[in-house]
Amino acid sequence: MAEYDPLVSDTARSLTEDTLASHEKNEMESMLTILTCGDAQDVFIIIQQIRKMLSTEKNPPIQEILDLGVLPTLADLFAVNQFKRDIAWIISNIASGNQMQCHQAVQVNSIDIFCQCLNSGKEDLVVQGMMGLGNIAGNDAHCRDQILIPEVIEKISEIRENASEEFRHVHCWLISNLLNFKPIPGEPLTEKLLPVIKKYYDSNDEEMIGNAAWALFRLLQNEEDAEMIVRSGVIPKTITLIMSPDQKISNASSKLIKKILKITGKFNEYLIGEGILNIIPRSIKNKNQHIRKDTVDILSKLCENNTNAAYSVISLGILNRIIEMALKDIKEIRNGCIKTLCNIALSENDIIPIMMTEDFFPALLCVFRGNFQNLYELTIKTFKATFDYLEEATGHESAIIVYKNFEEQGGVTHLERILTSADGSLLKEIEILNHMLNRYK
Repeated sequence: MAEYDPLVSDTARSLTEDTLASHEKNEMESMLTILTCGDAQDVFIIIQQIRKMLSTEKNPPIQEILDLGVLPTLADLFAVNQFKRDIAWIISNIASGNQMQCHQAVQVNSIDIFCQCLNSGKEDLVVQGMMGLGNIAGNDAHCRDQILIPEVIEKISEIRENASEEFRHVHCWLISNLLNFKPIPGEPLTEKLLPVIKKYYDSNDEEMIGNAAWALFRLLQNEEDAEMIVRSGVIPKTITLIMSPDQKISNASSKLIKKILKITGKFNEYLIGEGILNIIPRSIKNKNQHIRKDTVDILSKLCENNTNAAYSVISLGILNRIIEMALKDIKEIRNGCIKTLCNIALSENDIIPIMMTEDFFPALLCVFRGNFQNLYELTIKTFKATFDYLEEATGHESAIIVYKNFEEQGGVTHLERILTSADGSLLKEIEILNHMLNRYK
């Protein structure tokens, strides 16, 4: 996050972009000499000139400043009280540049500079320190890991009740950036950071809610984290935020629910009780493909080995929609749709005639036509369960009719093709299904 500064001192002498871009040797030497040996007023003027250049809203000349060779000297000048805020501002903006530029900022001990800002007790310096640490943390995992030390985490986890709006915005953004890369080293952070994240999540400020939502998603690493996040009480709001018009908020919210379900099945009933299924008929039609994908992935996990959830999904009247998406949507979404259909069908034999009424075979056959190799085994199990049910519940003749339909749609041909390269459990499932289908030929 680069910080625009419209209030650079009017007393600062003009240092034009042309002068910086020209890299004239005498100009560089002059600036370095003044910064190193000049009196405080002259040094202040040079610092203000550099700050003025970096305050450009678009394409600030970070590289040009670095090419002047003044960064190490500027870092040393942070020790002078008069210059602290300006120096921290300059180095923070340099750290907001590309990876190479950020690394150059780190090399001049900027992390220590920003940590000193955190401990200064002055809100403007604290905000600047958080801004700098957030820029470094958001650059890459290596830079971020250098910040994740106990003293910094302890300071960042503090909640300031009467902080300014700027402080709260930057604080929330910093926490989200600190959690941006995997793995997160050191001691688990959930217990320390969750209370402050929840405070921002409970606000009415969309920017803070968005950053807090992503922080929650990134904080979630294991089942213990999931339990703490659920106990914190954020789930009801998260469910409603899946339908937020703000894509940053809606994407983070749907991904958090999906991630909880992926990590553990302990909270399936809790999520259903909190109304996750109530938003499904709308979220599954969302124009945002990320929300549609997360929705079908959530459904797939909810219905896995869960008969009650399967019936609840059927009662929503969305099976036709899921089948349609399995046939026509992008591959990642089709994948989740087919998993959902299979998990619903496999949850209980009595559900299979409902699925047959909805004509779900074409969607399952997409697995073979589209080479969804990760779904071969699950799909074949679903076909096997379907023919098992037909044989037992409706009789041999009924199963033959369905088999003919299966054959006409290319099911037998696809099985023969897959069989040539199958092994392990997949090979076993194909052989079982083929043995069953041979009775209907």
